[in-house]
Amino acid sequence: MTFETVTVAEADGVATLTLNRPDKLNALNVTMGEELCAALEALGKSPTARVLVVTGAGRMFSAGGDLASMDQVVRSAAAIDHSVRIYCEVARRLRELPLPAVAKVNGDAFGGSLGIIMACDLRVARDDARLGFVFTRVGLSGADAGVSYLLPRLVGVPKAIELLFLGETIVAAEAERIGLVHRAVPAAQLDQVTDGIVKRLAARPTSSTRPTCSRSASRARTTARGSARSGRSAPPPSRDAELAKRALAQGESTMRARLVVAAILAVLVTTAVAAPAQPRVAGLTDTEVRLGTSTPLSGPAAAWGSTARGMEAWAAYVNEQGGVHGRKIRLVIKDDGYVPGRAVANVTEMKDSVFAIVGLLGTAIVGATKDVAIGAGVPLVAPFGNARIFAREPRERMQGVFVINTDYPPEGEFLATHAIRQLKAKKLAVFYQNDAYGRGGLDGVRKVVATGGAHLVAEIPYELSDRALGTHALKLKESGADVVILYPTTTHGALILKEMATHGYRPTVMASFTLADPLMFTLAGALWEGAYVNVAGQVGPLTAPEAVRVIEILTRLAPSLKGKEYAGLYGAVSMMLAVEGLKRAGRELTRERFVAALETVRDFRAEGIGAPITFGPERRHGLNAVMLMRAEKGKLVPVTGWQLFPPLY
Repeated sequence: MTFETVTVAEADGVATLTLNRPDKLNALNVTMGEELCAALEALGKSPTARVLVVTGAGRMFSAGGDLASMDQVVRSAAAIDHSVRIYCEVARRLRELPLPAVAKVNGDAFGGSLGIIMACDLRVARDDARLGFVFTRVGLSGADAGVSYLLPRLVGVPKAIELLFLGETIVAAEAERIGLVHRAVPAAQLDQVTDGIVKRLAARPTSSTRPTCSRSASRARTTARGSARSGRSAPPPSRDAELAKRALAQGESTMRARLVVAAILAVLVTTAVAAPAQPRVAGLTDTEVRLGTSTPLSGPAAAWGSTARGMEAWAAYVNEQGGVHGRKIRLVIKDDGYVPGRAVANVTEMKDSVFAIVGLLGTAIVGATKDVAIGAGVPLVAPFGNARIFAREPRERMQGVFVINTDYPPEGEFLATHAIRQLKAKKLAVFYQNDAYGRGGLDGVRKVVATGGAHLVAEIPYELSDRALGTHALKLKESGADVVILYPTTTHGALILKEMATHGYRPTVMASFTLADPLMFTLAGALWEGAYVNVAGQVGPLTAPEAVRVIEILTRLAPSLKGKEYAGLYGAVSMMLAVEGLKRAGRELTRERFVAALETVRDFRAEGIGAPITFGPERRHGLNAVMLMRAEKGKLVPVTGWQLFPPLY
C-alpha cells in the first residue's frame, strides 16, 4: 500500500509506520490522518506483523497541526468536523491495535502528534527532544487527537492541567520523570534502545501479546464509547473553533466565519491592552535590575549550586557600593535539582521577568533551556555547561549568548597528554558522567590515545542517579590503569575514590576543573591527596592574592561558602562579568545595549582573577582555558601555567 504522507515497512515481524513529510516537519494534515487510519487498519489485519514502531522522518517527530492547511479546514462545518474526528480516530486505532505499538520519538513533537505518541503502548524518546502542549497558544484546546483523554492517565490530573492550560513545552528527560515517556536516552542510543525493546516484543508469542493488547483496547473502548459516538476521544475543540463552526453550520459565509474569529481576536487584543502596563524593559526599574539563574541547590549536584551563592554574594557586595548606575542588583535563584525539566520550567517562568540569566549550571540544563531563553531574547551570561552546546547555533541566535566555560574535549586532551608525557602513564581509564559533560572529556582522552603512547583500557560511565559505585570501581581496578581520569560530580568523584580504595586500588588520579573545589578535601579526605585537577580559566589558583581578597568578601556576605570557595568564586566571576556589561551599557539600559557593551570586553580579568576574557561582534566564546594543579596538604598547588585553547565561536 502506497501513501503520500506516511510510509509503512515490515521486516522480521516488525512494522514501522513513519510520518513522512520531513520538508514540513511532519506537520499533521487531514490527508496524513486519513492515511494513518488506513495504514493502522491494514496493520491490524497483518498476519506477520508482531510489533509496530511509530516514528517521524527527518529531524522532528512532528511539528503538530499543519497551520498552513487550516485555512482550508475552516471553510466548512463538515471540514472542521472531519479534521477533529480523524486524529481522534488515529489515537483510537492505535489503542485498539492487536499488536504492541512503540513510539520512537526521534525529535521534537508538538500538539496533536503527542496524541499519537501517547496512544502507543511504549514510548522511547531522545533525551533532548522537546514535547510541546502548545494548543492554547494557537487558540485550540488540548482535546485534539485524544490528548486530554490520554495525558491525565499518564501523568495525573494536576500535571495534565498544568501542561495543557499553560501550553507548556518540556524536554524528554522531564517527560520520563513524570511518566509521559518510558525512556529518555541520548540521541546516539535511540536506535539501539528502541531496537532492543522491539526485538524483545517481536520474540514474544502472539498468543500473549495479542490478548494483552486486546484487553487494553477493550478498556479504551469502554472508557471512550460515549465520545466515539460523536467522533471524539476527548473534549471538543476550543470555543473559538466551535463559534466558527456554528456560524458555518447556520449557513453563514466563509467571510462571516472569519469575522467571528476576528471578533474573538479583537476581544483578546482589547483585554491585553487593558491589562496593566509592563515595564519597558523586562527585569528593569529605575532602582533595580533583576537577574536570574537556575541551579541545583538540591539533588546529586547540589555542591555545584554554591556558584549561585557566589553570584548572590557578589551582587550584595556591588549593592553595598551603591549598585550600578543607581540600580541595585537583585538575583532570582531557582532550584532545579539538576533536573532539565525543572530548569526549563524555571527559565520559562523567569524569561519575562528578568533582564538577563547568569550562570545556568549543568550541560543538560543549559542544553534544555537555551532555546527558551534565546527565543525570548533573554541574554545568557556565562552558562556553565559544555561549550559545544552552542557550537552549531546560527550566528543570529548567538547574539545574546556569552560563554566563558572551558571546552571539555580539549581539556580531556590536555589531561591525557600530561598523563602520558609527564607522568609516563601507559594505561589510562576514564570514569565519567554519562552525558555530554562526561562524554566530552572522554572524547578528548580518546583523541590523544589514538595517536599512540598509551592505551585507554577502560571507559566506565555512571548515571547521575547512581549511588552504589562498587562495581564501577572494581572494573577500574581490573583494567590495571596507571591513571584514572575523572569527569563526575563532586559527590560521585568522592564516592568512586572511596570505592577504589576499598578494593585496594590507588592509581594516580586526574580530574576535570569541575572537581577543583576545596570541598573535595572534605568529601574524599586523604584520598584526594596527590590528585591532579584543573582549575577553570575564570578562577585560577585560590591562593592568588586577588582571589584571596574576593573570597574574603564572599565568605563575609555568605558564610555558607566556607569550604566551597572555588564554586563560590566561579559564580562570582560570572556576576562580575554581568556587572561589567551593566557598567559599560550605561544608565539608559536595554538588552541591546547590554549585549553591545559585552561585545567590547577585551582582556578582562574580573578583579584581577583568572585568565583574560575577550568577546567581540564575531566572538561569543570569551575564555577557554585551564591550569593544572596538584592536591598537597589540603591545598591545590600549580603544576603548569595557563593552557589556552582556541575559542569555539
